[in-house]
Amino acid sequence: MIISLMGFMGSGKSTFGRRLADHYKLNFIDLDDYIVENEKMSINEIFDGKGEEAFRKLENQYLGKIIENEDKCVLSLGGGTPCREQNWDLLNLTRTIYLKRTPLFLFNILKSKKAKRPLIKDLVDHEIRDLINRKLEQRAAFYERAELIFYGYGSKKALAERLAKKTKHML
Repeated sequence: MIISLMGFMGSGKSTFGRRLADHYKLNFIDLDDYIVENEKMSINEIFDGKGEEAFRKLENQYLGKIIENEDKCVLSLGGGTPCREQNWDLLNLTRTIYLKRTPLFLFNILKSKKAKRPLIKDLVDHEIRDLINRKLEQRAAFYERAELIFYGYGSKKALAERLAKKTKHML
């Protein structure tokens, strides 16, 4: 079975996905990294050169490929991946977890890493806050379809341990 982690950018999908995969001795796949590897372009280059819609089509294509070819793994999704119905046709074949974080937590993480994030790289602080609040509101109904909503608080170690306990039944 594949465990799919979803949440807003900066929520810790890759960090905790790796820890969860290590805990269960499973492969870890980051969907964005998988796209970069296969397309031989960074996410920023895809967004800048082909546009967001082209990226979303690639995202769906590679999500399907991973689900078709992997037996058991932990899969970290892009923040927008669950926000398209065609992706839910695929995600429903996996066990889904929403890593839920507060807007303030997300802002504090993202403001220091915005150069690596195509959707916020050119924004100032108040625009980042506005984007987080707006996108979380727009995406809530998609994210909350997840089988498990996991609230992120505490140290990384404590969070990883709690997540492992909560997901034991999923494998």
